[in-house]
Amino acid sequence: MAVTFKFAAYTMHGFGWPGCAGRGRLLEIAQRWMQRRDTPAWFTWHCSELARHQAPAKEVLGEFDSRLIPGSFHAWLRLPEPWRAVDFNRALRGKGVSILATESFAVGRFPAPQAVRISISAPPTYAEEERGLGTIREQLQRGVPTRMTAI
Repeated sequence: MAVTFKFAAYTMHGFGWPGCAGRGRLLEIAQRWMQRRDTPAWFTWHCSELARHQAPAKEVLGEFDSRLIPGSFHAWLRLPEPWRAVDFNRALRGKGVSILATESFAVGRFPAPQAVRISISAPPTYAEEERGLGTIREQLQRGVPTRMTAI
């Protein structure tokens, strides 16, 4: 039963839904998964995939103000001054890397922090994931592009 509870807790935490209204449905899904015979093998595979995706992200993003969510295939990166999330997003998009600024997740009229969400499972290959993470690192190390201001 401990494995079953661990699986349900891991799944709920990984989806980031503890305490929300959809928790009952998520528990229903987890219970159905646990009843399947292939669930332990799937869970083992899922954990190994997660570790395989998170390892390069930890290596690249570890030197910056970042957070890898346990059980999740994404990371949050707080941008150093003077970066703005929309500018960082634009700079990376021009280099073929797609991320989401926190504005995409903001609710209400409160200002969103200058941060971005990085999906570490979206690239179709591990090589592309590492290339994208390397591009993010290079952009952070290079800093904000200089701009000419007209007066």
